[in-house]
Amino acid sequence: MNGLIAIVLASTVVTQAPDPVEQLLTTGICTECNLSGVNFKGAKLREVDLFGSTLTGASFVEAQLLRSSLSSVKAQGVSFERANLREAQLFSANFSQANFSGANLISALAPEANFQKANLRGAKLLVASLEKADLSQANLQNVEFGRARMKQVKMVNANAQEARFFEANLEGANLQGINLTKADMLSAKLPKVNLAGANLQGADLRGVDLRNANLQGANLQNTDLFDADLRGANLSQAKTNQRTNLGKARFGNTIMPNGTKK
Repeated sequence: MNGLIAIVLASTVVTQAPDPVEQLLTTGICTECNLSGVNFKGAKLREVDLFGSTLTGASFVEAQLLRSSLSSVKAQGVSFERANLREAQLFSANFSQANFSGANLISALAPEANFQKANLRGAKLLVASLEKADLSQANLQNVEFGRARMKQVKMVNANAQEARFFEANLEGANLQGINLTKADMLSAKLPKVNLAGANLQGADLRGVDLRNANLQGANLQNTDLFDADLRGANLSQAKTNQRTNLGKARFGNTIMPNGTKK
């Protein structure tokens, strides 16, 4: 009888679940983990896999997340200030109201990610992939989007003052009501973009592709549209002044600010 009890006890030993932080630091893999409230400030987390994890309340300030996977994470309000997320995978992640100010997101892959109301001021997103991502009402001041892939991105009512979009592809994007004051959009691709009510005052749009774009009611005062392609674009009720530069711009079935076609 005693032998039977010993056998039963030995077979019912309960294994304790591993600590998620220890698991991450030891193996570099912690998918669908709960890391809420953990302070990873300055942590070296290169090439870690956090797929689907909950990061709410955690801090990744100045953390090294080079080539890491944060796809599908729940990171609302999390601080990634000055973090290195170069070449990170951020597919379909929720970063609403998160802080990425000064962060390195060069070549990051973030299609369909949610950055609503996030602070990305001064962040670097050069050559990043942001197709169908949502950056509505986000702070994008001084962000570098050079050569970024941003087809069908949503940036409604975002603040992108002095942001740089050199040769970025925003085809079909929804930028309604966006603030692009003094933004650098030199040679960017903006066909079929919705810029209705946008503020483009003082922006550099030289050589920009704006075919079939909606600029209805946009502020184009002091805007440089030299050599821009405006064929099929709608500029009705757009605000212009003597310093709006339309030199060598291409027109064709374009609705001008006064409602006439050119």
